[in-house]
Amino acid sequence: MDRSARYASPPVRFAGNFVIVDEMRDGRPDLERMTMAKLFAFLGMTIGGWIGWWLGERVGFTTAFILSMVGTGFGMYWGHRLAREYS
Repeated sequence: MDRSARYASPPVRFAGNFVIVDEMRDGRPDLERMTMAKLFAFLGMTIGGWIGWWLGERVGFTTAFILSMVGTGFGMYWGHRLAREYS
C-alpha cells in the first residue's frame, strides 16, 4: 500500500470556526446524500422542537424553551441518523 494513501486526510472545508469533513463518492462530494441528511435533520429538529415545547408548556415558558432545545438536538441527531441509514 502506498504510504501517502494510507495517511491521506479526508477532504475538509473550513466554515468560520468549524471544520467540515465532506462525504465522498468516487472522489467527489456526495451532494445528494449530504442534502438528504440536511433535510432530514431539519425535519427532525422541527418535530423534536415542537414536541419539546408541547411537553414543556404545561409547566411554564422556561421549561418549554429548554425542552424545545433538547428536542431540537434529539431531532437533529435522529434525522441525520435516519438519512444515513436509508440513503
